[in-house]
Amino acid sequence: MARYGCTITVAAGKIPSSQSNFSWVATEANFPTAAIDGGAQSILNGGGNLRCYTDSTKLIQIPIEIPAGSFVTGVSPSIVVWGLSPALAVGGTVYIEADTVATAQPAPSNTYGSEKVWVGSEDVRHGNTLADSSGNNADLTVSGTATSNNAGFNGGKAFDGDKNSGFSATGGSTSGAISFKGWVNFNSFVTIADSAQRLNGIYTASTQEGVVTSVTQADKFATYTFGGNDAAGAAAGTTLTTGTWVHAVVVFDPIAQSITHYLNGNIDRQTANFTDTSPVTNPIIVYGTTAENVGNNGVDAKQQWCSTVYSAPTADYIKSEYNNQSSPATFWTTGAWADQDASITIIESTGTLNLS
Repeated sequence: MARYGCTITVAAGKIPSSQSNFSWVATEANFPTAAIDGGAQSILNGGGNLRCYTDSTKLIQIPIEIPAGSFVTGVSPSIVVWGLSPALAVGGTVYIEADTVATAQPAPSNTYGSEKVWVGSEDVRHGNTLADSSGNNADLTVSGTATSNNAGFNGGKAFDGDKNSGFSATGGSTSGAISFKGWVNFNSFVTIADSAQRLNGIYTASTQEGVVTSVTQADKFATYTFGGNDAAGAAAGTTLTTGTWVHAVVVFDPIAQSITHYLNGNIDRQTANFTDTSPVTNPIIVYGTTAENVGNNGVDAKQQWCSTVYSAPTADYIKSEYNNQSSPATFWTTGAWADQDASITIIESTGTLNLS
């Protein structure tokens, strides 16, 4: 039985420098129609027989995740695939194959399973679910009703600025770097007592210590840290607008003593010489509000493809991530969907072969 596959290759100008352990996304824009339409050549089993490799010999398999509900076959097929490449640069290639042997995706904790895509992340959310893909059991509990849509930018997890929020029962502990990454689309900028809509963060409810990414009434990102300090306030930075998806990253680095805000792949502002390095012990993960005051400080926005990472990614990594997630269609170039078992056919001849 034929094994069909293709390549996707990073286009020129999309990664400033080679990135290690890069978590990437590909969508239906990166797959030939025959690969996902449910036909004879298609990836099947809800994506269960999809495999990805770093080499043409298919010896080095890489972990992937297909979020629940994101693979739809038929007349208008769709797919979302996340993968982890050990190294990726411009011209770097991922080999994709519809494996005729496999019938299901590897288990999440398997070497090639979904959890391994998110090594180093404390929690990962795709917007169409409250489940955590990182394997750290930081699934969210909803307070109120947060609307769940599909896994694309027209979906996301919607909070209404009032009593809708999500928080985990547990989270990791850290005294090092913390980063919040994700996409947000504001419906409005609500007026609240302490001048901040809380987007997400890690927080210790009993001592009110943590790092929380926020948006102020001045429509700019801010970060509240540990004792409630506005370490990167609204005095500078880009003014946000409603109805537009933006990629927001906040990197808190106690070693460099800095908090850096990125907006759509570029540094928006940075607070230097910040000395608050108090550890966050047994925090909970929060989205849409602060955990100790659920129902206040709410966000009237959708959030999508969000993660909390215990590291300080470089500016080049964040730029590469933005380029990939904002437009998978232009980040990758796609090869032909073809039979991977095609071989040379030897035709018998009735003539005479003379060797001299």
